[in-house]
Amino acid sequence: MISENLQRLKEWGYLLSDTDFNKYAEEFDSVIDGFLEYADEGYELSFKTAYGMEVRMTYDDYTKKNEKYQEFIHGLPRRGLFFTSSITMPYEYKVLQSLLEDVQASVDRISDLGWVMKKFEVNGFKIPFAVSIKPYIVVSHEFERGNRG
Repeated sequence: MISENLQRLKEWGYLLSDTDFNKYAEEFDSVIDGFLEYADEGYELSFKTAYGMEVRMTYDDYTKKNEKYQEFIHGLPRRGLFFTSSITMPYEYKVLQSLLEDVQASVDRISDLGWVMKKFEVNGFKIPFAVSIKPYIVVSHEFERGNRG
């Protein structure tokens, strides 16, 4: 059974051939490899892209290679190859400072693979009415495929 969004991609003629799907999946695997360690450290990791509809894929979707992952890969080339990575963590200044230094190394690796960082944001938020819960920080990077050649 194909998901509603994959069906929509099929109807729009956006489903990739198996060869192209494998090509984009392999490229994306190499690109996000530098970010996977943050999920291993316990931070929430997610990725977004859009093909007319936004696709948000969690780390769990990525590891399971489920329908959300398939939708993400099929949608990836629709708008000139771009994606956003987000790392969500509890706010602790020293941890944030260390994370930002580590993430810069990941950004450098992605740049070496031909991707350009177009946007970088650090946002904080606190869950309303949750007095005992510390604020959270979301570190986001938006990347697009640079020119090859």
